[in-house]
Amino acid sequence: MAYRKQELIDMSIKAIKKHSLKKMTHIPAYLPCDRSTFYNYKLEILDDIKEELYKNKINSKIKLSDKWEDSDNPTLQIAAYKLMADEDELIKLTSSKFDHRSSDGTMTPKTTIITTMTQDQLKESLNK
Repeated sequence: MAYRKQELIDMSIKAIKKHSLKKMTHIPAYLPCDRSTFYNYKLEILDDIKEELYKNKINSKIKLSDKWEDSDNPTLQIAAYKLMADEDELIKLTSSKFDHRSSDGTMTPKTTIITTMTQDQLKESLNK
């Protein structure tokens, strides 16, 4: 069956809105044509279709973010905060702090002296 391109565009946008589609690969399942027809008409590169998918993605992200923020679950609250955090806050959340001071509180590194011993010298030092 022959399809007019504009009909397929309209049907695609209608399917995106009706079924809250978020991925381009899901659209052909809601069209009366084969998947190959969808791609032969190059519908996947049309801005109108991409824009509708983008709107659905953004709306879903907003809904999830709101649910996470209002949740009593600390893990979800941290996830929501990470989504809203600026770069400095995100670095503080995701990095570990290491204390490089020595045991006496100074920044002076400990000196370790490494010597080599023969096997006999090692046995002798262990027997002392």
